[in-house]
Amino acid sequence: LLYVAAFLGLAAPAAWGGPAPLVIALAGVLVFLWLRPRAGKLLIPVAAYILAISLMLSCAWAVFQTPGLPVRGVSAVLLGALLFYLSDLCVARDRFVSPGFINRLLGLPLYYAGQFLLAFSVGWLG
Repeated sequence: LLYVAAFLGLAAPAAWGGPAPLVIALAGVLVFLWLRPRAGKLLIPVAAYILAISLMLSCAWAVFQTPGLPVRGVSAVLLGALLFYLSDLCVARDRFVSPGFINRLLGLPLYYAGQFLLAFSVGWLG
């Protein structure tokens, strides 16, 4: 949610258009449908997290679409957010669908690369 707040401070209101937020929302719905039969008592927290991470990715897209910001910085924001989103799919798969080493093998590099890009974007946008 702190990424959402940070990205909201960067994104121009006009940058919220286009199909990307709808595609991200659809992806969130599909992830929810994938996890719903397996989430059990965690269904509400899982749904809330899917909403939060999808909102974060949508906000990153809006930052990417904002004119006047350095290309390297907005590219790092978008790619970092996307890698973070994908890493969370690996966590969800490991926790709710099919536990195994492959989830960590894919998820951890995605997570750390995403966080690295998001951290470095601060300097590239400043």
